[in-house]
Amino acid sequence: MSSTAEADDLGPALQVEDALTVMVVILVLRLVLFVPLMNLDRARLDHAEKETYWEQLYERLRSAPPDAAMAASYEDAFALGGKSARISAAGGGKLRFLEIADPDQNVTVIRHDLGGQGYRSLFIQKFSNVPSFRHGRIKWSPRERKWFTLDDQVDYAQTPESAAMLDEYREWAATREGGK
Repeated sequence: MSSTAEADDLGPALQVEDALTVMVVILVLRLVLFVPLMNLDRARLDHAEKETYWEQLYERLRSAPPDAAMAASYEDAFALGGKSARISAAGGGKLRFLEIADPDQNVTVIRHDLGGQGYRSLFIQKFSNVPSFRHGRIKWSPRERKWFTLDDQVDYAQTPESAAMLDEYREWAATREGGK
């Protein structure tokens, strides 16, 4: 009598088939959901490892003589101290691209619109494939003979304007490199 009372107190027992079904479902879900995510991450990593554009730009900037005379006017606006900078005219003289490499293997590209007095910049940290963007206004101070930034804003999500700036820079850089 006591053995049946104990069996009643335990409640319904879990059958082996039910346990196996639960384990199979968990394993299938893991395969269906987890493995593709790992493959996506691996594909992104492989693409980032194959992307050498920013690394090559960094090497060119660090090996070229700095554009000290022109960079001095941008020194305070973009903290160019100790960095290699190359400044080039574009867009019929209405634009300037500043390409900057720092000792920490970071690359910054700034698109300065001389007519609109604005700028957009992209920052690549150690040859990452994901740039961060900033934009704002930039003003010339005749007294100091330097550029100063105003209204700095960070683009947390890549805006269409930032994507267009990146595309414009890559096209301009390709024609510049092709023209040399």
